[in-house]
Amino acid sequence: MWSQHENFLDLVSSSWNMRVEGTAMYRLCKKLKALKEPLKAMNRHNFSHITARAEAAETKLLQAQQKLHDNPSDTTLQSIVPDLRKKAIKLAEAELSFCSQLAKAKYLKNSDKGTKFFHNMIKSNKAKNQIISLTKADGTVTTSAKQISSLFVDYYTNLLGKNSDCPRMENEMIATGPLVQEEQSLQLISPVLDEEIKNSSF
Repeated sequence: MWSQHENFLDLVSSSWNMRVEGTAMYRLCKKLKALKEPLKAMNRHNFSHITARAEAAETKLLQAQQKLHDNPSDTTLQSIVPDLRKKAIKLAEAELSFCSQLAKAKYLKNSDKGTKFFHNMIKSNKAKNQIISLTKADGTVTTSAKQISSLFVDYYTNLLGKNSDCPRMENEMIATGPLVQEEQSLQLISPVLDEEIKNSSF
């Protein structure tokens, strides 16, 4: 969530580039401590009460859009709505990131303790991974595990087909077509350079 803020990298760099004398562990602890307060301030000013702020931004955007709909010639509203939309999207993304991190933290904290949360999660995953019924081709529904297994086998057998003998290609037919030259063959087996990957990707 913090990493999405435009000042995050500058804030981290300013604290991380400070000069500290001492052992490696001491320098690390000192820099982390120096970074703590700026991060807390950034969180307080930009991400505190994120759900309420996201809802307020969305409400404000909807109100401005309604006013613009009622008065489409208003140039002030035309300039305000894009900014409100950008702010609402940014806060919504921050809220989603916050909720995701909160869910992961809860999962990591409670998943391995053998608690009620753990057992409910196991039951939920087991239910998700089970297929308790299938509809057959005639429209009837079966709950039989044996019939469900057979339906899967029949479906993929018909989808992928069965083994069959394929005719071999004749060498004379291959030789009559275009062939890879020796220079091209060497290029195909030559190692790929990092520079070539960069050039093709970027």
